[in-house]
Amino acid sequence: MIQAGVMQPVGDLLVIALALGLAAFGYRHGLFIATLSGLAVLVSLVVALAASGVLAELVVSLGCPEPYALATVFGLVFGGCLVGARLLVGATVPENAVRLPPLFDAGGGLLVGSVAGLAAAGGGLIGLSTIPRPADYHIDGKALRFDCGRIMLDTYAACLGADEARRQDLVRQYHEHAWKGIASGPTAGGAASTVPAGHAPSIVTPDEIRLPADLADGGTLHQVRTIRQGDAITFALRPSGNQENDKLLAIDAATGDITVPDVAKLRQAGGTLEITLTATDAAGLSDEKTVTILLAP
Repeated sequence: MIQAGVMQPVGDLLVIALALGLAAFGYRHGLFIATLSGLAVLVSLVVALAASGVLAELVVSLGCPEPYALATVFGLVFGGCLVGARLLVGATVPENAVRLPPLFDAGGGLLVGSVAGLAAAGGGLIGLSTIPRPADYHIDGKALRFDCGRIMLDTYAACLGADEARRQDLVRQYHEHAWKGIASGPTAGGAASTVPAGHAPSIVTPDEIRLPADLADGGTLHQVRTIRQGDAITFALRPSGNQENDKLLAIDAATGDITVPDVAKLRQAGGTLEITLTATDAAGLSDEKTVTILLAP
């Protein structure tokens, strides 16, 4: 689970700034151009979401560090499509191509432009959620006044005819900042496929996970995810320190859900707890990652 951190105001400001900026653009340029701009934002986001998983695998094979591949590709594709669409529209479509009454044109452009701004903000929030960084610097989409990222992922799922499980998986990855490959669907164990079969599963989990203040006994702290294609993944964890720590957390071997049997007892372990996560496929290939649990409320 992600809690609002020091970067949270940036998310709110991004939404407000883009909504106001494109509203002003629509007011100035009219309803027709504002509509084309809104469609450009939507198409650019769909293309970025659809292509990023495959392209991220490609750039990793070319030497890009895996944690930054998805963020790099998503930003380049989304931004490149936006700029290209704007240049194309500016070069081929006159602003007065469709003549409307001035008041209707300006008012309609203002409204459609603001909607386009919210869509662009959604793309920006999704892009920020793919960048690996400490938990305290995450932006909690659910805590924003307008969770534009979730809205745009819902729109993307609707455009591609994705089922409800796939839509929920995309939104969960966005909210938890734990992307596993945007374009591909989930595999067994909740993983998504961007790595060819025969490779060890690669754990995609933040380096730090904060224990929520309102987590109840038996609640799910986090779901471990992997970049993986093919066979089912088996998850395990082992806490550091004395043997008593083995009873503080539990993990579902099939889903990767980390649960807390006794929250009060876990907090007594101190300010942090270090754990090692393991993901193993049916062929015995495995990956490990050390994660710090922040226990302070």
